[in-house]
Amino acid sequence: MADEREWKLGTYRVEEDYSKQTAEVIEKANEFFKDGKVQEAIDTLISMEKTTRLGGDTKSTQKLAKEVVKMLIDAKDWELLMEQSELLMKKRSQMKQVQSVIVQEAVRSVELAPTKEVKIQLIEKLRSICEGKIHVELEYARLTVQLADIWDKDGKLKEATSLMQGLQVETIGNMDKKEKFDIILQQVEMSLRMEDYTVANIMAKKIPQRTIDKPDTMGHKIRFHTLLIRYFTHFENNYMICKQYNEIYNTVFKPEFKPEEVDGKYSTTEEKLEVLQYVLMFLFLSAYNSVPETIEEEVKAAKALADKQKPEDRKVVDINSNEKLSLLNTLQADKRLEELPEFKAMVKHFTSLELISWADFSGRFAKMKTLGPFQEKPERWETLQKRVIEHNIRVIAAYYKRLHLSRLSELIGMPSEETEDFLCQMVSDKLVSAKINRMDGIIDFTQHTNTAQQLNKWADGVNEVLNLMGTTCHLITKEQMVHKGKGKAKA
Repeated sequence: MADEREWKLGTYRVEEDYSKQTAEVIEKANEFFKDGKVQEAIDTLISMEKTTRLGGDTKSTQKLAKEVVKMLIDAKDWELLMEQSELLMKKRSQMKQVQSVIVQEAVRSVELAPTKEVKIQLIEKLRSICEGKIHVELEYARLTVQLADIWDKDGKLKEATSLMQGLQVETIGNMDKKEKFDIILQQVEMSLRMEDYTVANIMAKKIPQRTIDKPDTMGHKIRFHTLLIRYFTHFENNYMICKQYNEIYNTVFKPEFKPEEVDGKYSTTEEKLEVLQYVLMFLFLSAYNSVPETIEEEVKAAKALADKQKPEDRKVVDINSNEKLSLLNTLQADKRLEELPEFKAMVKHFTSLELISWADFSGRFAKMKTLGPFQEKPERWETLQKRVIEHNIRVIAAYYKRLHLSRLSELIGMPSEETEDFLCQMVSDKLVSAKINRMDGIIDFTQHTNTAQQLNKWADGVNEVLNLMGTTCHLITKEQMVHKGKGKAKA
């Protein structure tokens, strides 16, 4: 019987049915195996495997290949197992379905390996025969993770990290979503331990927020944001640290959240409220990230609030969607903040249009020095003082157009030279708009516009006037038509 038929330039495989012969050969091989004749059993199966493979009988070839691997695992002949697995994978015209079965069955041997050395040899051999084959990429990824775990436990962190960083699991279609998250999070964690923050950032971006923010992946979400906290802590990005804690805070209070997904953490209300404390502390430490579009608008808003409200109830109006102020106002409306009276008072300070006295502030909230962020890095207390001064200058800029430097120094409680340096830094960081006349010692908080901005402002004004004129003409025409209709009705 011909194994293949050729027609013109194409080669076509003839599919034969060897199921009956395969069953007989497997039964015969099992008898050899029971008698301890392992090599004879393997040779019998290999001989039949060639016939079924060349005959195009995929199912029979799968059964025979699987039986070969299974027998060698049962016989615990690990050297022969590695040898036969590689030979079966490289056979001529070997079908992908058969290769998948060989690898899937051989992977089972890794957990049965008697020693760590044998286990590593099996993993490395299976990875080598799987490499570059897309139909066994799932098994390749799992073997890579196992090998990286072994190396990590042996203290070979650099080798394990390098191995994990070369793994691309986001493209594996048949891998479960949670398993993908586990591997990517392990990649991020190892990169952070190696202090390779560039790669850690690249790996973290493989997890979009919309895919991990699901009821069944809340544990992964918390792990993800915990790793990002470590990443942003390295760069002292307090606002991004605050955002990660805020994501955790919003997650742990959801009804579907299960503490056992994160090893029992956040199981009590006290632990959950502690996350809110961290959100607020890092929010207080965050710098303002934008400057109002026009100081005049903020001044008008401030005066309007001053006329209508009591001093203690006045709020800073968010003119330019300042993220820090937006989050402060959002958290101020959180009912759970009632359980943290000191933090509520601090939020009220930072959301008001009143100056904050650092001497009173540091004395009243001195207990905060004993909390986590300030114990880890005591210099953060100085950062908090800077944020208080920034708040005070922003408040002053909202009320004053021009102010003497000595008066500003008096209001914020700093020497004139330090005040000038601090204000220059704020202007450089675009946290406030100001110009200093050093000759006269006068600060101008008026925001000056360039030519393009002024032209745009005039163009907007002209458009607004034209729109009003169009609306007015339409209303006049409407009234005229109404009056004409009434006149005709009377006639």
